[in-house]
Amino acid sequence: MTAKLIVFSRYPRLGRVKTRLLKVLTAEECLNLHWAMLTDTLDRIALLQWDSHLFLGDCSIEELSQFQRK
Repeated sequence: MTAKLIVFSRYPRLGRVKTRLLKVLTAEECLNLHWAMLTDTLDRIALLQWDSHLFLGDCSIEELSQFQRK
């Protein structure tokens, strides 16, 4: 049996991610933090010998087709 890993994340959209931190961060800082955490996670799992999949919630088909890691 092959190990598999699924990462669930919101689509990185300004004003829609890390919103609980808006009391201390700007919306742009929240977006940058989300990108940093998502990128770090994807970089780390790329080192594994497992099949991995990314699920982006709150995301349209068009956004998904344009999704690129920073």
